Amino acid sequence: MTLRYKLTDRYGRSVEEVIRNRSNINQSLVEFRNAFVYSQYIKGCVHRPTQL
Repeated sequence: MTLRYKLTDRYGRSVEEVIRNRSNINQSLVEFRNAFVYSQYIKGCVHRPTQL
């Protein structure tokens, strides 16, 4: 598993992309509706809501 640091949010939490076996876990969570994308918070992310 690989964690790719993206940013630190306004509460001091680390926001990271989770990759396992070349699969983006963050994207999978959204695709299977286990997570939600807030468009106002995805600055700097490779995937946009239309891709998720």
